[in-house]
Amino acid sequence: MVPWERLTFVLSALLAMARLTLATLVKPIRALCTAAVGGRERRAMSSTRGDGDGTSTKSNAFLHVLHDGLTLHALPGEDANGGGVPGAGDPAVPAATPRQARPSARPLAVFLPWLGARPQAAQRYRDLYHALGMDVFTVESHVGHFLWPRSGIVRARRVLELLTTEARLAGGDGSLEGGRPLYVHAMSVGAYTFSLMLLVAQGEPARYGAIIRRVRAQVFDSMVAGSLEHMAKGVSVTSMPSYLSGLTYCSTLAYFNLLRPYTVAYYEEALAAFKRGLCHAPALVYYSLDDRLSDAAVVDATVDGWRDRGQEVSSVCWDKSRHAAHMRTHESEYLAALYSFMAARGVRPLAPAKL
Repeated sequence: MVPWERLTFVLSALLAMARLTLATLVKPIRALCTAAVGGRERRAMSSTRGDGDGTSTKSNAFLHVLHDGLTLHALPGEDANGGGVPGAGDPAVPAATPRQARPSARPLAVFLPWLGARPQAAQRYRDLYHALGMDVFTVESHVGHFLWPRSGIVRARRVLELLTTEARLAGGDGSLEGGRPLYVHAMSVGAYTFSLMLLVAQGEPARYGAIIRRVRAQVFDSMVAGSLEHMAKGVSVTSMPSYLSGLTYCSTLAYFNLLRPYTVAYYEEALAAFKRGLCHAPALVYYSLDDRLSDAAVVDATVDGWRDRGQEVSSVCWDKSRHAAHMRTHESEYLAALYSFMAARGVRPLAPAKL
């Protein structure tokens, strides 16, 4: 590479990283402003409805903002802070339906969407779990959590802490083992966020190990898996406009290599924890052979490794599909696989989801 090409590359990398940094800083500020305005609106609405701090959504669920990008969409019901039901901490006991359980004892879906998921698109997945009688705890990922893994670990610990101490999420009888049954649905970079949760739980088993044991099933859709190139591609495609994706890809790849001890080392550790199957709950994996952000061979190897360890794994692979849009591209197959997988866990829809 001649000197002028090196200079161009460095300048391009700095420009792209500046854009990423700006986007990372602006989004939390915007979210805080929105939360401040929304909080006043929610309090005004709750004073007339008597719903506590929640507002009603289109799916007839009530929205509770717990933190920036961490929200609970709870189905209507009485005794929102009540205790659990017998067997809620026992994996052998099927999850209670909403007709049997008080809200805090209902199964809780932990939904980790892709980067930059639009509210309407994310709501389609929440509706699936509402139709299964579950409240939904949404854990959004920001690009900064991925580019600077230490901030991602802080985020993962916050999520685990909320699942442990927040009454509307923890449920049960107040003990760590008696909480709400959890069903994880992680998409794209959301699977990386979940792997960080596993990593934190592995390091603090006395505090967070019970949360992982509460997981009854896990669904992974379009997990970003493979080389650094796949991860850089994932950031560039999901966090930037298309006309900047090439530039962002090159600069992100350079960033990973320049700060390897602070980035790549964490990615490798998180991926190793994920591959080891620290969460032994049955898993359903969606992926496709033409996904540029996910190496199908790595996904196959991960699934095979779980099966070799005795974990129950179902997988759906398409020759052609779209990253984080398998449900939109192959709706009937996607839903059939999900409902069949959940039915095997004793969870069935009360009515077909309205998509």
